[in-house]
Amino acid sequence: MPVLVFDLTGPFAHYKKIFATTTALTYPIPPKSSLYGLFAAILGLEKEGNNYLNSFREGSCRVAIRLMRPVAVQRLTINLRPSFGALRGTENRKPTLMEFVDRPHYRIYFTHRDEELYGKLKDLLERGQSFYTPTLGIANLIGQITYVGEGKAESSREEDIDSVLPKRALEKLLPPPPGRNTRLMEVGQYAVEMLPSRDVTVRENIVLDRGGLPIAARVTDAYRITGLSENADRVLFF
Repeated sequence: MPVLVFDLTGPFAHYKKIFATTTALTYPIPPKSSLYGLFAAILGLEKEGNNYLNSFREGSCRVAIRLMRPVAVQRLTINLRPSFGALRGTENRKPTLMEFVDRPHYRIYFTHRDEELYGKLKDLLERGQSFYTPTLGIANLIGQITYVGEGKAESSREEDIDSVLPKRALEKLLPPPPGRNTRLMEVGQYAVEMLPSRDVTVRENIVLDRGGLPIAARVTDAYRITGLSENADRVLFF
């Protein structure tokens, strides 16, 4: 299975948690549904009516996410407005303490059943181009995309996983090797699949190591990503 690999970085990221219409809290990694928006921005897919989501119907696209640096969070005060457009003197702005991921660095692994879409994304990544500006969750958090290359995913029974783990694929956590101080956390209610109506059809709990270290675990559906370096990345797609 061919896989495109690229790094997503920036000064800050904010991926609003989905269990509230307004919240200052962020997920530590991008939900899969947010990555669909990122892929669509690179490809220039139609945003009107969320039509781009038709290109990412459930089962057509699989991704894996690896933390390339430890998760760090900052809380900054932001002035929120009740409306869009030009600022009116009668508007009350609400100072709100918001949570941001500080200097995020994610490695994204992408594969898709549509060979034409896959090939177009590969071409744009190779040329360092994007139709729309990539962001890290919200519009003013500009992201930087660095293409790593194209690898090959080979099914494996790895027990040391570099990527985050969807909990449904986790059979058993194993003792970490001597000297590895893991800081595991489970984050719930990730939006995984979404319709153009923005109804979430699949949610998932994600297990990750806050330090970005590999997770010792017995899992289902693990893959080795070969062809990029001597040390193959070990990931789970979802």
